[in-house]
Amino acid sequence: MFLSVNVILDHLGSTPKSRNFIEGEQIVNSNHLIYTGILSENSEQYKLLSYCIQSSKTREDPHEINTVIAKTGKIISSKCSCAAGQSQQCKHSAAVLLFCSRNDLTSLKLVSSTDRKCLWCAPRDSCLEKYNAKPLSEHSCFKIKKDHLVLDEDVKNSVARSHDFHPFSRRRARPYTSKRCVSVSRKAERSRENPRHVDKSRGMKPLPQDTEE
Repeated sequence: MFLSVNVILDHLGSTPKSRNFIEGEQIVNSNHLIYTGILSENSEQYKLLSYCIQSSKTREDPHEINTVIAKTGKIISSKCSCAAGQSQQCKHSAAVLLFCSRNDLTSLKLVSSTDRKCLWCAPRDSCLEKYNAKPLSEHSCFKIKKDHLVLDEDVKNSVARSHDFHPFSRRRARPYTSKRCVSVSRKAERSRENPRHVDKSRGMKPLPQDTEE
């Protein structure tokens, strides 16, 4: 027996675009609903027991969802241990109901008389292995080895264009005019004639000349 999606939406009071329905579907698709089994069964209904990993505290005990479904396909109740679970419209209850729409209820296993922690402990640990921290070298995106000696055509073209372009080649040196040559030569002659001469334009006083006694 499979649950109808329309029956699920009526019980949740939502639409396919509602938040609880979308997040419940994400829980099922990400395998965070780690266990669902039949707690008891009679001629009229199924009592299901489910466990779902907490979204904010993944390492703590999972949420427990108790669902009662009539064999006519009607949802009688679905209560969760989360803060919003008593409304029967939380995302965890939505995940259990969506799971029942994809899986035959008659194929679910009966909950054994063992400790209930054994039902979810191992499945939770295996589900959370993908969230364990790993070195970057072990991630698939870093395992791809690239030959940096082999360049793509666009890289080669960009390198060739950069070699052809010389931004400083167009700059020309300042022309050495005749006036500038004359001023430089006069300063050179003056320094040879009087080594102690200092240019007054620099704001410095010239040194006194040596006089003969």
